Amino acid sequence: MTANNSSNQKMEKRLSVTLLVVLIVALIILGNWALNIISAHLSTTNASYARENDKPIPVKVIEVEAAPVKATLVTQATLVENQELPIYPGSNAMVSEVRVQVGDLVKKGDVLVSFYEDQLKAKVELAKSVAEIAEEEYEEAQRNFTRVESLFAKNLVGKDEFTKATLAEKQAKSKLINNQYEVQKAEFEYSQVELKAPVGGVVTAVSAFENTQVRMTMPIITLSVTNPIYVEAKVAQRYFGELSLGQPVSVSLDAFPERTITAEILRLGYEVDRISDTVSVYAKVDNPDLILRPGMGGIATIELAGGSADTLRIPAIALLGSNGRSGFVFVIDEAEKAHLKEVSIIGYEQGYVGIRSGLSPRDRIVVVGQQALKDGDRVEMGNAS
Repeated sequence: MTANNSSNQKMEKRLSVTLLVVLIVALIILGNWALNIISAHLSTTNASYARENDKPIPVKVIEVEAAPVKATLVTQATLVENQELPIYPGSNAMVSEVRVQVGDLVKKGDVLVSFYEDQLKAKVELAKSVAEIAEEEYEEAQRNFTRVESLFAKNLVGKDEFTKATLAEKQAKSKLINNQYEVQKAEFEYSQVELKAPVGGVVTAVSAFENTQVRMTMPIITLSVTNPIYVEAKVAQRYFGELSLGQPVSVSLDAFPERTITAEILRLGYEVDRISDTVSVYAKVDNPDLILRPGMGGIATIELAGGSADTLRIPAIALLGSNGRSGFVFVIDEAEKAHLKEVSIIGYEQGYVGIRSGLSPRDRIVVVGQQALKDGDRVEMGNAS
């Protein structure tokens, strides 16, 4: 019995040792397998690891293609007023009612201020009465001149009397003309019993008050003209040579993101902002409903003059260190080594960059993995899908 127990213990001990050895071997195999997987993963994802272990760095490449690029510039835009327009009363009159206040939107033809009608009507009647008297005086002067002229021809009156009659006739005629002008002026002032907006806009100042006298020489309403309204876009001065009057501009406003406004460049700024290094570009937009307000902001897209049917294009993601006019890309040579090259940029269009110089058709450039590359690195290429 004792011998059997001893034998069993020895067998159990051998089995335990065997299992322990098997477990250790399994752990070693599993560790090597995991290490190989990690190493393979690092070699395909970590450029530093691949470089230190003299392995190629995995990247994805495409070939440069020749394709036309419509060069466009995207920049911030702001709506600005057309102009500040002072509005003068049509007469020296008493204000009856002020119908607007600062901040009101008005359309062309809207009544801004009304005046007391009776006062203006009385002025018309007075001017007509004075003109009628002047007309009678002129007719009398004409009859007298005709009579004196006839007598002078017969030597029945002297030259002095003839000269006097001639002068009186001319003075009466001049007086009549002046009084007829006063009638027209009074009638015009009467027609301005309601002061109306000559254009659409926003009221920015009101200096008329009810039951107060206003003068024709002083503006009583000021409008910020917003129909049409202008789009002001700030463009980096390096693009100034590619701008010209009439170039298309499309604007998307934050207030109306679903609406695209189309316009053309109407005016170029005359000086460069030294702080932002930009030039202002202005485009005119019709605003008949006055829903577009000064100060609204958005994005302006300007079609530049630099586009060409002979340009090359590359995906924008391939570009490194771009300043809008130039940038860098990694080009792969025949030995599958990466070289950093500077390229000249024309513009951007739907995810692509137009290249003016620095590349040739069918050059292989890196589009994935270029951020980790250094000039001269050996790469393992895969095609970008």
